[in-house]
Amino acid sequence: MLTPLDKVLGALELQPWSVRSRVAIRRHDNRATVHRGGMQISVSELKDGLVAVTYEHAVHEVTRERLPPDAAARLLVALVQRERLCRVEVPSV
Repeated sequence: MLTPLDKVLGALELQPWSVRSRVAIRRHDNRATVHRGGMQISVSELKDGLVAVTYEHAVHEVTRERLPPDAAARLLVALVQRERLCRVEVPSV
């Protein structure tokens, strides 16, 4: 059975090689850190089944979202595709 974190990280596997090849993932139990260049995104499972996605939208300015796994997956994909630090709205379906 897939965990919420498995579902979120699995969204990266569905991306084209041009996106996947620029991303490094380090997973530790129920959390993961996704790196792309100098950008870092933290993803962690919460006890209520939601997923926390934390990222810098500007230097030393952090955004934290608590989302269902499918929304967290869409946000993660949008975050790794950005070219610079910026705030990203959670993409709709």
